[in-house]
Amino acid sequence: MDLRLFGKIKKLPEDIHNVLPNLECLMLKHSNLKHDPMPLLEKLHSLMILNLGTRFYSGKNLFCSAHGFRRLEILKLDDKDELEEWQVEERAMPRLRGLSIPKDSSLRIPERFRSTPPPTECDFEREWFDSL
Repeated sequence: MDLRLFGKIKKLPEDIHNVLPNLECLMLKHSNLKHDPMPLLEKLHSLMILNLGTRFYSGKNLFCSAHGFRRLEILKLDDKDELEEWQVEERAMPRLRGLSIPKDSSLRIPERFRSTPPPTECDFEREWFDSL
């Protein structure tokens, strides 16, 4: 249900949703993925907390399609240096209630998420975000 990956990953499995069907919390850090991970991660139908840490992705843009991330409630994006734009189609992330982006980030985010508050400490009851 919880998975934390630290270190380089060549690519995520195309069938990640079949490999990890019950995954609720995921952290990627120092993965240096070459391709946008969102099209695969958004298929994880049980995912509620996603922490994309330092150097999780070497690209500039993230894209989330309509109907993606149906249960996602908390998103933490720590990578402030590389990311430039985050595109999210209209019906994606309908349950998002907590969004954390570095204050000095130049990442362009969709207008509808600009007022989404950062997650509170109680959102991290499992304390695995804060323990690292």
